[in-house]
Amino acid sequence: MYSIKTEQFDGPFDLLLKLIEENELDISTISLARITDDYLKYLETDIIPPSELGDFLVIAAKLVLIKSRSLLPFLQPELEADGIDLEVQLRIYKEYLIASQQINTLFNLHKISYTRDKLPKTYAFTPPVGLTSSHLQVIMASILKEISVWRLPEQTMRHNELSVKDRILEIRNFLNNVISTSFSSLHKNALSKIEVIVNFLSILELLKQKLIVVEQVDVFHDFTIRKSQLIIK
Repeated sequence: MYSIKTEQFDGPFDLLLKLIEENELDISTISLARITDDYLKYLETDIIPPSELGDFLVIAAKLVLIKSRSLLPFLQPELEADGIDLEVQLRIYKEYLIASQQINTLFNLHKISYTRDKLPKTYAFTPPVGLTSSHLQVIMASILKEISVWRLPEQTMRHNELSVKDRILEIRNFLNNVISTSFSSLHKNALSKIEVIVNFLSILELLKQKLIVVEQVDVFHDFTIRKSQLIIK
């Protein structure tokens, strides 16, 4: 027979669950009847705070009723509701206990993230106050350092100096002749990472000036770029 250890439980449901698991039982009305004696023995200890003793006694009364009905099945049927109610409550308590343990494990790993299923069909880039293209360039450069190196034949590399200002003008002129374009198409002929970065910074600057509208149908999909209502000269 299982011997009760003198330890303090968080509440009566915690004690019930512990007794059921120690006896390798499933949560059921029959199991509750079997552990009634062990539960009552625990109440004879002096480690339960007086402020919590009332809760333990309420559950003890229900357990005694459940066990009495198991020994005397001819008791009135309406008493059955007490057993079913306690069984359901214990199952719910166990589910919350397991969930809290899983959440605590994730929290201790310091890997907390939040996701959303879908992005809105249209959205605007709202940079924080004080954000500049130089800040974005530093951030983008640090991200690209963690990506595998993109190597191209040396003979195809461009050595001319790239300018965000010049690229902005090129994109504006290009959008004057098309209805829309995609971000990937703007750098499909790029020969270096720097060109991709310059394209990205140029798009952000145009978006900041509200000269273009950028849309994305879903997470990680390509961007669609088109002129805003403002006239691009």
